[in-house]
Amino acid sequence: MPRSALFLPVVLLSACGAGGGEQAPTDADRGASVLADARADSPSAHPPGAFPRVVRLPSGESVSVPAQPRRVVPASATAVDLVAALLPPERVAGFPEQALDYSCLHDLPREWAAPARFYAYLAEPVLALRPDLVIADRWNQPETTERLREAGVTTLVLPEVAR
Repeated sequence: MPRSALFLPVVLLSACGAGGGEQAPTDADRGASVLADARADSPSAHPPGAFPRVVRLPSGESVSVPAQPRRVVPASATAVDLVAALLPPERVAGFPEQALDYSCLHDLPREWAAPARFYAYLAEPVLALRPDLVIADRWNQPETTERLREAGVTTLVLPEVAR
Protein backbone atom coordinates (compact mmCIF):
# COMPACT_ATOMS: atom_id res chain seq x y z
CA MET A 1 0.00 0.00 0.00
CA PRO A 2 1.44 3.44 -0.89
CA ARG A 3 2.56 5.59 2.03
CA SER A 4 0.22 8.34 0.84
CA ALA A 5 -2.77 6.00 1.29
CA LEU A 6 -1.74 5.40 4.91
CA PHE A 7 -1.21 9.11 5.44
CA LEU A 8 -4.79 10.17 4.69
CA PRO A 9 -6.46 8.67 7.79
CA VAL A 10 -3.66 10.09 9.95
CA VAL A 11 -4.28 13.58 8.54
CA LEU A 12 -8.00 13.35 9.21
CA LEU A 13 -7.55 11.96 12.71
CA SER A 14 -5.17 14.79 13.47
CA ALA A 15 -7.44 17.46 12.00
CA CYS A 16 -10.56 16.21 13.72
CA GLY A 17 -8.98 15.66 17.10
CA ALA A 18 -10.04 12.03 17.11
CA GLY A 19 -8.04 10.00 19.50
CA GLY A 20 -7.93 6.56 20.91
CA GLY A 21 -9.40 5.57 24.22
CA GLU A 22 -7.47 3.74 26.90
CA GLN A 23 -6.33 0.92 24.60
CA ALA A 24 -2.65 0.21 24.14
CA PRO A 25 -1.30 1.30 20.75
CA THR A 26 -1.10 -1.38 18.08
CA ASP A 27 1.65 -1.82 15.50
CA ALA A 28 -0.63 -0.03 13.01
CA ASP A 29 -1.02 2.87 15.46
CA ARG A 30 2.74 3.08 15.90
CA GLY A 31 3.23 2.97 12.12
CA ALA A 32 0.66 5.72 11.66
CA SER A 33 2.41 7.76 14.34
CA VAL A 34 5.78 7.39 12.61
CA LEU A 35 4.21 8.39 9.30
CA ALA A 36 2.52 11.37 10.95
CA ASP A 37 5.85 12.47 12.44
CA ALA A 38 7.42 12.28 9.00
CA ARG A 39 4.65 14.05 7.11
CA ALA A 40 2.58 16.20 9.43
CA ASP A 41 3.37 19.01 11.76
CA SER A 42 4.94 17.05 14.60
CA PRO A 43 2.14 15.35 16.58
CA SER A 44 4.23 15.78 19.73
CA ALA A 45 3.64 19.51 19.27
CA HIS A 46 -0.09 18.75 19.44
CA PRO A 47 -1.00 17.03 22.68
CA PRO A 48 -4.34 15.18 22.46
CA GLY A 49 -7.14 17.72 22.23
CA ALA A 50 -4.78 20.66 21.58
CA PHE A 51 -5.81 23.22 18.97
CA PRO A 52 -5.11 25.08 16.74
CA ARG A 53 -3.41 22.50 14.51
CA VAL A 54 -1.69 22.84 11.20
CA VAL A 55 -2.14 19.84 8.93
CA ARG A 56 0.47 19.49 6.22
CA LEU A 57 -0.66 17.51 3.18
CA PRO A 58 1.65 15.50 0.91
CA SER A 59 1.23 18.21 -1.74
CA GLY A 60 2.99 20.67 0.57
CA GLU A 61 -0.25 22.54 1.21
CA SER A 62 -1.11 23.36 4.83
CA VAL A 63 -4.54 23.63 6.41
CA SER A 64 -4.96 25.37 9.75
CA VAL A 65 -7.66 23.87 11.96
CA PRO A 66 -8.38 26.51 14.63
CA ALA A 67 -10.51 24.38 16.98
CA GLN A 68 -11.67 20.80 17.33
CA PRO A 69 -14.27 20.33 14.58
CA ARG A 70 -17.79 19.72 15.87
CA ARG A 71 -19.72 20.19 12.60
CA VAL A 72 -17.87 18.33 9.86
CA VAL A 73 -19.22 18.20 6.30
CA PRO A 74 -17.73 15.61 3.95
CA ALA A 75 -18.30 16.81 0.38
CA SER A 76 -18.11 13.48 -1.48
CA ALA A 77 -18.80 9.79 -0.97
CA THR A 78 -15.06 9.22 -0.50
CA ALA A 79 -14.91 11.86 2.21
CA VAL A 80 -18.05 10.38 3.80
CA ASP A 81 -16.36 6.96 4.01
CA LEU A 82 -13.36 8.48 5.79
CA VAL A 83 -15.42 10.67 8.12
CA ALA A 84 -17.82 7.83 8.97
CA ALA A 85 -14.82 5.67 9.93
CA LEU A 86 -13.32 8.40 12.13
CA LEU A 87 -16.17 10.36 13.69
CA PRO A 88 -19.53 9.62 15.28
CA PRO A 89 -22.63 10.82 13.37
CA GLU A 90 -23.32 13.58 15.89
CA ARG A 91 -20.12 15.37 14.77
CA VAL A 92 -21.28 15.41 11.13
CA ALA A 93 -23.39 18.41 10.13
CA GLY A 94 -24.40 16.96 6.77
CA PHE A 95 -23.28 15.01 3.75
CA PRO A 96 -24.12 14.67 0.04
CA GLU A 97 -27.30 12.76 -0.67
CA GLN A 98 -25.45 10.61 -3.22
CA ALA A 99 -23.36 9.17 -0.38
CA LEU A 100 -26.33 7.03 0.62
CA ASP A 101 -25.76 5.03 -2.58
CA TYR A 102 -22.00 5.39 -3.12
CA SER A 103 -20.44 5.16 0.34
CA CYS A 104 -20.45 2.95 3.39
CA LEU A 105 -23.61 4.71 4.63
CA HIS A 106 -25.89 2.31 2.77
CA ASP A 107 -24.83 -0.23 5.44
CA LEU A 108 -25.29 2.19 8.35
CA PRO A 109 -28.69 3.84 7.71
CA ARG A 110 -29.96 3.96 11.29
CA GLU A 111 -26.86 5.55 12.81
CA TRP A 112 -26.61 8.11 10.01
CA ALA A 113 -30.25 9.17 9.70
CA ALA A 114 -29.85 12.41 11.68
CA PRO A 115 -27.28 14.45 9.71
CA ALA A 116 -28.72 16.75 7.06
CA ARG A 117 -28.14 16.10 3.39
CA PHE A 118 -27.40 18.33 0.42
CA TYR A 119 -27.79 17.55 -3.25
CA ALA A 120 -24.79 19.38 -4.73
CA TYR A 121 -21.48 20.72 -3.45
CA LEU A 122 -22.40 24.39 -3.67
CA ALA A 123 -21.54 27.11 -1.17
CA GLU A 124 -25.07 28.03 -0.11
CA PRO A 125 -26.34 24.58 0.96
CA VAL A 126 -23.03 23.72 2.62
CA LEU A 127 -22.85 27.06 4.49
CA ALA A 128 -26.44 26.54 5.66
CA LEU A 129 -25.15 23.54 7.64
CA ARG A 130 -22.82 25.86 9.63
CA PRO A 131 -19.75 23.61 9.23
CA ASP A 132 -16.50 24.24 11.04
CA LEU A 133 -14.64 21.78 8.78
CA VAL A 134 -15.41 20.71 5.21
CA ILE A 135 -13.52 17.78 3.70
CA ALA A 136 -13.59 17.80 -0.10
CA ASP A 137 -11.97 15.91 -2.96
CA ARG A 138 -9.74 17.61 -5.53
CA TRP A 139 -12.42 17.01 -8.16
CA ASN A 140 -15.13 18.79 -6.13
CA GLN A 141 -15.96 22.22 -7.52
CA PRO A 142 -12.95 24.44 -6.70
CA GLU A 143 -15.17 27.54 -6.86
CA THR A 144 -17.26 26.17 -3.99
CA THR A 145 -14.15 25.38 -1.96
CA GLU A 146 -12.93 28.94 -2.53
CA ARG A 147 -16.30 30.45 -1.48
CA LEU A 148 -16.29 28.35 1.71
CA ARG A 149 -12.77 29.50 2.54
CA GLU A 150 -13.74 33.11 1.86
CA ALA A 151 -16.63 32.63 4.33
CA GLY A 152 -14.12 31.50 6.96
CA VAL A 153 -14.84 27.77 6.84
CA THR A 154 -11.80 25.53 7.27
CA THR A 155 -11.74 23.39 4.14
CA LEU A 156 -9.40 20.44 3.73
CA VAL A 157 -9.02 19.13 0.19
CA LEU A 158 -8.01 15.47 0.20
CA PRO A 159 -4.76 14.73 -1.57
CA GLU A 160 -4.79 12.49 -4.60
CA VAL A 161 -3.80 8.99 -3.58
CA ALA A 162 -1.55 7.08 -5.97
CA ARG A 163 -2.32 3.41 -6.48
